[in-house]
Amino acid sequence: MRKIMIGILVLLMMAVGVNARLGAELVTCGDFTCETDWVKNEGWVINTGSSFAILQFNPSYSGFRKLNQNINIQSDKEYNITYTIDTSNNAQIKAGLGGVNTSIVSTDGIHSFLVKTINSNDLEMWGLASFAQQMVIYDVSVKEVLPELNVFRLELKATKPNGNVFTTEIQAKKPNGIINQAVRWIMRVFR
Repeated sequence: MRKIMIGILVLLMMAVGVNARLGAELVTCGDFTCETDWVKNEGWVINTGSSFAILQFNPSYSGFRKLNQNINIQSDKEYNITYTIDTSNNAQIKAGLGGVNTSIVSTDGIHSFLVKTINSNDLEMWGLASFAQQMVIYDVSVKEVLPELNVFRLELKATKPNGNVFTTEIQAKKPNGIINQAVRWIMRVFR
């Protein structure tokens, strides 16, 4: 019985994850419905009517081309960067924030990164489009992760063979802390 309960607990833990609270949106016109505050290097075009920014190949360009915005960030804080891209022929993009670059992405879809800043530099979207490639980006978002609320939460419910039902909610700042508390609770309930 204890092995079954611990197995159920592990499955519950996999579903819980981190319950982080995010601060306010820091990007102006991250949906590209306007060009406000965006600074475009050659190659970037913002299409406000269709709500996207596009980087198209030009043989005179070399290396990554920057689209950036000065946003209010601070050094030594954690931020969540999210954006959606649609590429052709594996064009590449990476984001930079507060002196830290994310990994390079070349697949379509929504991409999200946690970045701990080392300075207060701008948000930078670095795109690279080679021959026959283009990069379309939608919905750029940057929000501060509010660390004081980063806790794991788990609700447990157990029914004994006699029909008695026990419930509890466990909170911890680290995954191993919540696992230890949950195992102790299960052991107490099924003594």
